[in-house]
Amino acid sequence: MDTKRVGLLLRQKGATKPCHRCDHMNFSVLDGFTKFILQQNFRDGVEVDGASVPVVHVACDNCGAITAHAIGAFGLKLD
Repeated sequence: MDTKRVGLLLRQKGATKPCHRCDHMNFSVLDGFTKFILQQNFRDGVEVDGASVPVVHVACDNCGAITAHAIGAFGLKLD
């Protein structure tokens, strides 16, 4: 995942507000991505396969708070 491109896309979308924890203005896009696994119910236990949402994360340069952003919202695809 190209972190500079993700940072540019975040700015283009207006995602430039200060940190929700400490009001610091500078963030770093973390290299890589994770997936949020979508669950239908918990009666049968937690599923580890199936539908998921790939996300990139940005971390506050001051306090380290992490915020997730769905990759699909940027029109990006996983390589």
